[in-house]
Amino acid sequence: MHEQEPYSIASLITWSWVIFLSVLGGCVNYYHRVDTHKIRHTMFRFIGELLTSAFVGIITFELCDYAQFSWQLTASFVAISGHMGTRLIFKLETIFVDALKAFFK
Repeated sequence: MHEQEPYSIASLITWSWVIFLSVLGGCVNYYHRVDTHKIRHTMFRFIGELLTSAFVGIITFELCDYAQFSWQLTASFVAISGHMGTRLIFKLETIFVDALKAFFK
């Protein structure tokens, strides 16, 4: 998908939209949880949510890039994974641990 030089303008644009979509998904999730009174708003929690969303979005982007998904599907997955945040990390951890257990059986 992104076969550009790592420091080119095209690469910078790609990483910008990946992080933007991830953080936007995280903002939507955070707003929903604050709005439904599931959590109280704190700046520390909000920044943590944004960083987690960006991290998960980057991982999702790299996995989609490896699988050679279209940019439209990749963008959708990045935004959804940003919205899922830590829930996706725990799901991926479960999949990874189960695969390791099956491999070493």
